[in-house]
Amino acid sequence: MKTVIIFCNSSWNIYNFRKKLISELKKKFKVIIISGKDEYSDKVKHFTKSYFLSLENRSVNPFIIIKEILNLKKIINNYQDATIINFTNKSIILASIAVFFKKIRLINVVTGLGHTYLHKSIIIKFLIKSLYILVNFRSDLIIVQNKYDKKYFQNQLFTHKKIKLIHGSGVDTKKFYPSSKVKKKKKIFLYFGRVLKEKGIFNYLEAANFFKKNNAIVFKVVGEINYKNFSNKEIKLIKKFSRSKNIKFLKFEKNILKILNNCDCVILPSYREGFSKSLLESTAMKKFVICSDVPGCNEIIKNDYNGFLFKKKDTKNLIMKINKYLSLPEKKIKIMESNSRKRTLNLFSDKIIMAKYVNLI
Repeated sequence: MKTVIIFCNSSWNIYNFRKKLISELKKKFKVIIISGKDEYSDKVKHFTKSYFLSLENRSVNPFIIIKEILNLKKIINNYQDATIINFTNKSIILASIAVFFKKIRLINVVTGLGHTYLHKSIIIKFLIKSLYILVNFRSDLIIVQNKYDKKYFQNQLFTHKKIKLIHGSGVDTKKFYPSSKVKKKKKIFLYFGRVLKEKGIFNYLEAANFFKKNNAIVFKVVGEINYKNFSNKEIKLIKKFSRSKNIKFLKFEKNILKILNNCDCVILPSYREGFSKSLLESTAMKKFVICSDVPGCNEIIKNDYNGFLFKKKDTKNLIMKINKYLSLPEKKIKIMESNSRKRTLNLFSDKIIMAKYVNLI
């Protein structure tokens, strides 16, 4: 039986995003997991035969990176005829170097090029681009998640490798199924996910602050705030917004279903995505979505069909779209909510996406 190795820099990523893929692959292949060791490793080891590496994901120390590559090679040497599928940039780079002179088939899944586009440093951008060129040279297949990243690899990195577009990792449309709406006194807008500047959190909070005198609206933020990601000035700003009566900060929630079901509209002001999992979950739940008109978002949300798109980093434009939503007749909102689930069912369900992965292998 053919062996397929799934390599990811964290067990958390495997557990939350790759379970369905592993389950589908096991029907036809022998599946091996290699992942970074973390609090989810004990859960992941029950999926299939697993190996866990000590990976320092933020480290750029060359000695640490070399050690990680050597430890990875020791495992891969036991599976010379395997196909390796790598997720996340760290995994892609480590595996591409580890098997550089081997005949092992290498499939690299680029889940987003955010840092390449958003990083301010020209030197960092050059280094990232150089690493991607190395990845291109060794990859047998590169999978990207949106049409913009596909164009980037084809035109900017001069790759001669086969590029395949698969829209994200899909969404379980049976799990994320709309329930009856709970009657509420207030309209609830929801931002959920990583609380980061590049996710547009300040645009969201500024827009929420604009509506602070409207007692019929609440803006929720669901996600852990790691203050290491923000400057002192930005931390003060977040704390200032958190004192506003119409802004509610909630901790990260593993089961987002209840929170999603109780909201009216999801807002994602991200600067760039690979293919937004949070938007897939929202649309599967029949939620109206307002998001920025950027890669990874505007292939899920079609303006005036299942939500509204607004200009990236433009708080005024976001406010305008929120006002537009608030003025919509209930009948129109229901039509657009239905369009959300219909589009996701037809294009982005996990059954459709997983079948594409299995066929490629």
